[in-house]
Amino acid sequence: MLIPAGGLVYHLRALRYSSPLWQEFRDHLRTWIRDWHPKTDALIVVGPSGGHTLPISELGHFREIIALDIDPLAGWVFRIRHLELLRQRRQKLIWRRKDVFFNSHGEWDGSFLKSFLSAHPQHAILFANVLGQLGLQSSNSDFASAPDLGPHSKDSLQSLLKSRAWASYHDRLSGEIPLRSVSLRSPHSLSNSDLLDPFVDRDQLETSGAPLEMTDHLTENWLKGEGFSYFRWQLLPHQWHIIEATFQSDAGPP
Repeated sequence: MLIPAGGLVYHLRALRYSSPLWQEFRDHLRTWIRDWHPKTDALIVVGPSGGHTLPISELGHFREIIALDIDPLAGWVFRIRHLELLRQRRQKLIWRRKDVFFNSHGEWDGSFLKSFLSAHPQHAILFANVLGQLGLQSSNSDFASAPDLGPHSKDSLQSLLKSRAWASYHDRLSGEIPLRSVSLRSPHSLSNSDLLDPFVDRDQLETSGAPLEMTDHLTENWLKGEGFSYFRWQLLPHQWHIIEATFQSDAGPP
């Protein structure tokens, strides 16, 4: 239950801070995902957790939702929060507790996701704030640049997704530095350095004497989407995240 990227601690944080601290973040997610128009009524969600940030109100056109999550509490919390709405909209929810990215030994293993997507060729896929958390589960802190990570390194993850509609919102940078309330859009993925100036008030930082220290979640240039959106998430009173969101509405070129 005390897993690095979620579990009991995350659900308790959501209970305490999701309203109103997370409301701005959720509003941005709803606005962003309204522009995603996959030509399918079936969806796979990787890492939905308890649905605390998932923009479920904008996913009503999917008749079937398959959820994949490692957290043993996630399915129970998700059903408490959203099952009645899904029933009202006659949406079918299939929940499977599964670590999509790592095997039972904690090693990278992309075979499950590859075979699962092959078995569900018509499903779009949504990564729900999960890609930026993978470093917490990996024993290799430099996992994003390691040469042999199977189908979930930068290039091969994009290759795996090119034949279907997909979307992802994920952490790019995080830290204890207060971030400006801004919303950015770009036709391409912005570098970490390009993200700092819009979000960080350097004059205020200099006045306070605090160092400019942020955690890199190693998701820069992971995906090649149809434009990129950026906004902040105040996870805790003194913890802020820069979120990147992008999608592909249709299957890409072969």
